[in-house]
Amino acid sequence: MGGNERVYTLLKGRVLKDDIAILVTEDVTGWRQQVPFTKNGNLVYFSMPPFPFSQYDRAVANITMYYKGEELHQSVYSYKGSLDGK
Repeated sequence: MGGNERVYTLLKGRVLKDDIAILVTEDVTGWRQQVPFTKNGNLVYFSMPPFPFSQYDRAVANITMYYKGEELHQSVYSYKGSLDGK
């Protein structure tokens, strides 16, 4: 499933880019991927990576943001193959 959709988050306070890590995980397959991101002031954004298991039509992934190694926030992201325009 394609991915590449842009995800945005707005941080409160001053945070250095080096203190942030973003990890995308999916529990059924055990897939994990750290994603590169851009930080502009308090705005952080990145593109979702493609889901690497094409045999699945749907998948639910977790986007977890870490600050200095501690979990700061987690959100759910749904991959849906029918939205890829196949």
